[in-house]
Formats: sequence, structure tokens, C-alpha cells
Amino acid sequence: MATFNLGALSNTPISRNEQVSSSDRTDIFQFSLGSKRNFNLALTGLPTGVQAAVSVYKDTNNNSILDAGDQIVASTFHDGTTNADSAINRQAFTAGTYFAKVTYGSGDPIDYKLFLSATAPGPGTISPSNLLPKEIEIGDLLGLTGVGSRTFDDLIGNGDTADVYHFRVDYDATFRAALTGLSADADIRLIKDFNSNGIVDPGETIARSMNGYTAPESITASLDAGDYFFQVYQYSGDTTYRLNLSASLI
Repeated sequence: MATFNLGALSNTPISRNEQVSSSDRTDIFQFSLGSKRNFNLALTGLPTGVQAAVSVYKDTNNNSILDAGDQIVASTFHDGTTNADSAINRQAFTAGTYFAKVTYGSGDPIDYKLFLSATAPGPGTISPSNLLPKEIEIGDLLGLTGVGSRTFDDLIGNGDTADVYHFRVDYDATFRAALTGLSADADIRLIKDFNSNGIVDPGETIARSMNGYTAPESITASLDAGDYFFQVYQYSGDTTYRLNLSASLI
């Protein structure tokens, strides 16, 4: 078991490249929050055919040990069947000391990259997760016909403040997104990770929609061929949603 102390977590993401294996099954990352913040974590870089899990604990009695009852976010698995990333996005972690635990599952050894950040707290936050895990992998949105459309039904809220979709267009395209079916306020944004660092840096948000309360959200944009991220994120409350993403050749 390896243990790392990351210090105080802030809006500026921290990233670590590490490895777990059948002979070294657990990595533990200690960090602290000085005030109430939204917590964001992404476990990335895992290939298909491996399994790993990540979970989060709060050191409630300040003994620097993961005691029974300290777990506050149960394990989120990379199941090995796809190359999708694992993510944890939770609202309003209070000040204190926390631990993120990455656990080996199968596939020996497993190299991974872990990102953590703490953004402005909700409800009513306009500071969504600034991490870009490939939670939902779409592939080429245009498809073979040059006109493609995908629809997703999911939910966001205090226990999962953001969902991130990753897609590409192999040719210049007109992109459209529609978020409907809301019972609480959620917003959307389209992101191009120009430097491929897995973080939403200034200038990388191409378009966003931030209508009030349960009003539908929509984005239309002209895209150059390349890879993109699309984020659905909580403004306030818990809600299911329906997301339609489409693209057509220009």
C-alpha cells in the first residue's frame, strides 16, 4: 500500500500518475478542505481489460486512519469492459481531512491518472467540475452517414453534480445539443480540451446554456474535426434529464 499526502485541495486540480497491481493493491491519497467545497475526482487512463475502483473517506475522528464508518462515497468501478473513466462529483464536502482510495481489481499492473479538485459550493453554483473524465464515451457523433444523433437519459444532483460525455467529429460539422425533462435547474457546456490535459482551462469552453430553473437548455455550434467534451451539471436541486446530441456535415 502506498500513501500520498496531497495537502489542501482547491479549485486548481491536482493530478498524480500512479500504479496498482496484484502485489501492491491499494493507493491512498490524503487531502484536506479548509471550507465547504464541491468535490471532484476523475480516475482516468485505464485501458480495457482491467478493473479498478476508487472511493472516498472522511477522517471523522482525526486519527489519520480509514476507520469503519469513515467511507462517505462507495467504490466507483472502472469495470474493464470499456475505456470509460470513473468519476465522483459531490456537493458540499465540509472542512476536514479526507482520503481517496484507489483499489486494484484485475489486470496486472494498472497504470492510472488521478485528478482531484474542489470547486465553489452549491446550491446555485456556477462553478461546475473542472475535470474532464470520459464518463460516457460516444465515439464519432457523425457516424458513417455524416448525420448522427444520440439520446441519453440520466440524472444529476447533490450526489452526482456533473456528467461528462466525450465525442469526436471526423469532419467539420454543425453540432446541436438539447437538454430537456428537468425538474430542477441544470446547465450545459461544450468544451474543447485544446492541450489534452484532462482539465477545463480558461478559453476551452466553446459554448454554454444557462437558462433558469427547469427551462430546457440548448446549444448549436460549428465544430472543426476533432475531439470534444460535453458536460451536464447541477445548478441546484436533483433532477433527471434527457440529453440529445446530434451532428451533421457542414
